[in-house]
Amino acid sequence: RWARADEFSDFESLCSGLDFSKTLPSDFEAMTEYLAQQYADEIFVFDDVHLIPQRHLSRFHSFCKRIEELKGPKLIFIGREPLVSFEHLQRLPIPPLEISDAVKLLGEFQSEKEREHIAERLGGHPLAIQLYEKESVLPEANTDVQTYVQDVVLSTLDESTRAGLDHLVLLPRPIEASKAYDDEVVGTLDESAFLRWTSGMGKMELQHLIRNVRRLTMSKQEKLKLHREAVVHWESCATTLDDQIILLFHRISAESDDLDAHCDSAFEALASTHSNVLSVLLEQAIDASNNPSHLHYLAAKIAIHRCEPFHAHAHLESIKDEGLFNEIAMSLAYIEGRIDDAKSAVKNGLEIGTQQQKNKLAISAASRLLDDRRGPHLEKDTIREIKFFLSHVVLPEDSVQRTTTVVALTMVQHALALAQANYVKAETLQATLVSIGGVDDALVLGLEAKSALIKAKQTGKNFSEAVKITRRAIEQQTSTIHRDSLRLALVESLLGGDNEQAKAEFLFVSQPDESEKSILHHRLHARWWMCKSDLEPSLRQIALKEAITKYRAAGCPRAANILEARLHSML
Repeated sequence: RWARADEFSDFESLCSGLDFSKTLPSDFEAMTEYLAQQYADEIFVFDDVHLIPQRHLSRFHSFCKRIEELKGPKLIFIGREPLVSFEHLQRLPIPPLEISDAVKLLGEFQSEKEREHIAERLGGHPLAIQLYEKESVLPEANTDVQTYVQDVVLSTLDESTRAGLDHLVLLPRPIEASKAYDDEVVGTLDESAFLRWTSGMGKMELQHLIRNVRRLTMSKQEKLKLHREAVVHWESCATTLDDQIILLFHRISAESDDLDAHCDSAFEALASTHSNVLSVLLEQAIDASNNPSHLHYLAAKIAIHRCEPFHAHAHLESIKDEGLFNEIAMSLAYIEGRIDDAKSAVKNGLEIGTQQQKNKLAISAASRLLDDRRGPHLEKDTIREIKFFLSHVVLPEDSVQRTTTVVALTMVQHALALAQANYVKAETLQATLVSIGGVDDALVLGLEAKSALIKAKQTGKNFSEAVKITRRAIEQQTSTIHRDSLRLALVESLLGGDNEQAKAEFLFVSQPDESEKSILHHRLHARWWMCKSDLEPSLRQIALKEAITKYRAAGCPRAANILEARLHSML
């Protein structure tokens, strides 16, 4: 299995590039154990490892060290020296080609003696030989290949081609040829062997030797000018998320105004699917900014999304806004299982925020408490705490916001009624939602299904009818996450009673997509891995570790602690 790194790669994105057919855990220990167990007889090749950014390097090294300790798959790293932090590994240098082999790259247009002379002067370097043209002046003996590229190869380009090449020099990753700053030079550069292409010829970049040589010789002012021109270009053609990454990279490098606003927009677009890229770019933005407080908040927030408390702590003290500081402190407390600190942060947020922020925080905190359990019932203190949070909700004047708040509030109250086995109140709340104009019928059907399953499970009556209601509700859902949540509720109800049917239903639940990292997804994925631990005994411990991580990421430390105790009892 072969994966190539770029300037944004983390160990998760590299592993996803290895083309595994099954869903991988995201928890560090769970993933390494899973790969060591399932793929022990394979070889993983990680190419261009020198490009892995500092932001992600330590975790990648820890992953590789752990794989080695577990006697998992063999690992091969390919990269350009100096390979910092790889010093302890056995080296296998790739030397220049033997002259007898190097001459074969030159074709048969020159005599054998001429070809040997060219190959010797270019030191047997395969790319330098491919770049050689008849009219090229050969370097003096022992001349550095990089000097040859700069003084001979690049000097043959006309001014417009050179300008087009310079815009490719600064790109952090391959792009579509049609979106190059000057797409007319792509053909010329390709004919001269200056480009390398991704599989399927979908994207291209400069050969790294050429790119690195040119980067070294550019002045800071030259780079700044190119980045600023690139911003204008990419603003006009950025249509995909990959394009937006390139645009943000150029904006940061161009020291653009309104960097906070640009990073805010990028966060909304990229956080759930490209967190590895965004975390690197935010570090660069912080270095480029004179007032990086808000950028530290975004960097801490993406670290929370990625379940990396170490990085979140590194940014916390640089956040000047009291409300934003409190938000990150609260999330860190939840992830690290510091329940009392989390409670204090929530109460602090309910005092300092705007009413809209208070509503969102109160409903979120109440919902989190309902999910933060591993059983059907709630303790009296927890019920009291949920009601305390909900008492801070004030319905907005704006009709749209008011409807949204009422729906969110009613759903939490409905879940609370079910946890208290108050089915009459649950039905009343369902009826309340029906009476609100514009509320999706599928939402009401979902609540009805949850009520039926919980009631049937607790009373031991009408279970088959509850299953029918749930399946009807699943069919009506337009949202994948709501459909999966309902089907998981069905699987959870079947576990312990009809495991074969539970297995059959579980196959229809979407496998966790690690590109999605919202709180809602974390909770859903925690439940998925919990079901996985019950249905696949051979993966029980790995699945439990992943469920624990997901519950912590979702701010459910009690549920995580319960599962941790269960895991320890197995060891």
